[in-house]
Amino acid sequence: MKNNEENATLKQYGFVEKEGGYWFARTGKYGSNFVIKPLVHPTETEPYLVCSIKNIHGYECEIKFEQKDFISMKSFMRKIESYGNFVWIDDEIAFIQLKSYIYDLKEKGGAQ
Repeated sequence: MKNNEENATLKQYGFVEKEGGYWFARTGKYGSNFVIKPLVHPTETEPYLVCSIKNIHGYECEIKFEQKDFISMKSFMRKIESYGNFVWIDDEIAFIQLKSYIYDLKEKGGAQ
């Protein structure tokens, strides 16, 4: 089942979750040293997206994101790096691919 999910993610978003990070087919390299999953979804009264983030060293925490944190790669990096060793390595295009994935998970109700 995992291979089917990986193939679908690769086809739709251009990356796969691999060894605790995201590997991007377009660049042929890792784009991050972490994986991220939505946990709590925004509502009208609480317009925040809470995500679980875990790096390749096993450090895990929850981050409360505002919409502005996803506006640019720079704002996203500033937010995640303020919580510890969570590093975005790839470019803006890869960031947009990851952002689409996160938004789609959010719409589907969380991590799959």
